[in-house]
Amino acid sequence: MELTIKEHEFVLHHKQKLLKEDGSSHPMILKSLEYMDTFEDAISECIQTGDYQKYVETITEYDQYLWTCNYKEKQKSNPINITQNKKYSSYRENLLYPIFVRVKNRLNFSVEVILDEPVVQVMFSDGSVNFKNVDMGLAVIKTVNGNTFKFPVVTDEDKAGQLCKTTAQNATAINGRFKKMNPSVITLISTDNHVTIGKREDSFLLNGTDILFPIRENNLKNKVYNKLNWRNFQRLEELLVETLNQKGSESFDISNYKTSSKSGKIIRESVDNGDLFVNF
Repeated sequence: MELTIKEHEFVLHHKQKLLKEDGSSHPMILKSLEYMDTFEDAISECIQTGDYQKYVETITEYDQYLWTCNYKEKQKSNPINITQNKKYSSYRENLLYPIFVRVKNRLNFSVEVILDEPVVQVMFSDGSVNFKNVDMGLAVIKTVNGNTFKFPVVTDEDKAGQLCKTTAQNATAINGRFKKMNPSVITLISTDNHVTIGKREDSFLLNGTDILFPIRENNLKNKVYNKLNWRNFQRLEELLVETLNQKGSESFDISNYKTSSKSGKIIRESVDNGDLFVNF
């Protein structure tokens, strides 16, 4: 099946994942591909109008189909619910695309939308960098020692399945590295609404994550289809626009991205010699 960028500009990320690897001829994949025109048109219109209620109404049939394939079928029984395939997660990432495009267009400084792309997570004093792949977000383009990199402005860690305490801690640890480099970076965790963090758990658990973004209407309603919460889409757009415009471009100047120093210790030198690696 031919993949044409002109036909599906906005849903290309998701469509590529659907067609990737074994299973592209599976009936569920072929059924999913039938929805691409509708998904593409819905994203395009939402970018123009900001009408998230209509956006959700338009894509609900496809959303419900994928949700059902992922949650109601036996685990790993089809290409949609095999996590490593990213066929369902790529949909959720693409789902948020109009939010970030609209935020980009409303800011008082220039940013780029990032979708399943690496951005700088650590910048070292020698000019080298470490990257982290971000599911969705915004970035600024900066030059360091003649090299051009994408530096984070907004990052989203997308989590489906169960967002338990451990998963939340792991995602927040990732987010914390971005905040350590530049405290102005806004960090999100988006979730498919199966949040099982303890009811009395203090927000300190998410220290390093600025926004927990449930994309569906009712938490823990995972036995029957749980509709997308268009109001949260709208709230997120307004919150990001207001907060980022208050921060301004100066908050994301390269001088505000802090550098770290390398220790000079090489991990494998000790380990390959059968020794302990001591990091203090």
